[in-house]
Amino acid sequence: MTDKYAVISEDVLAMLKFITGTNDLDKVSLAEAAEKYLLAGGMTAEQIKTLKTNLSTKYETAE
Repeated sequence: MTDKYAVISEDVLAMLKFITGTNDLDKVSLAEAAEKYLLAGGMTAEQIKTLKTNLSTKYETAE
């Protein structure tokens, strides 16, 4: 593991622990916690649905 990867993974884990409100990420639904976090942050259910679609859709990229 590179130093850069270690720093990034620590940041991501810290963010996930903050969003879920727990240090034990094995016992929580990340999807549910993220949705609650986004709703609390002001996103609407429709915006979250659109975000999920955009994040899970494969797009062709021009090279």
